[in-house]
Amino acid sequence: MKVAYSEYEGGKALLRSYINDGSSHRIYSGFRFYWTLMNKNLLLSLSPEWDFYRITGLYAKSLNSLFVSGSASYYVGDFFFEGRYKMRAKDLNQETGVI
Repeated sequence: MKVAYSEYEGGKALLRSYINDGSSHRIYSGFRFYWTLMNKNLLLSLSPEWDFYRITGLYAKSLNSLFVSGSASYYVGDFFFEGRYKMRAKDLNQETGVI
């Protein structure tokens, strides 16, 4: 990660940005389970997921993140109501290397 500065509005200020001097890799994997209940009016889903990030270069970092998301949908005629949930998970910014 390198720091670069550029002028803003004709030199009135400097903007700091980060340049990755390596490469970044991301692998994502997950699957979803579905259940139907109440004459197929209620649909439940559960999805365990895995994310792997890796940045190479001078300030190399990596992050493994496991999380679970789920949803419930209830169908009434032509309409449906839906609720979703996702566990908090960490993320690795591939530009700045911040977790």
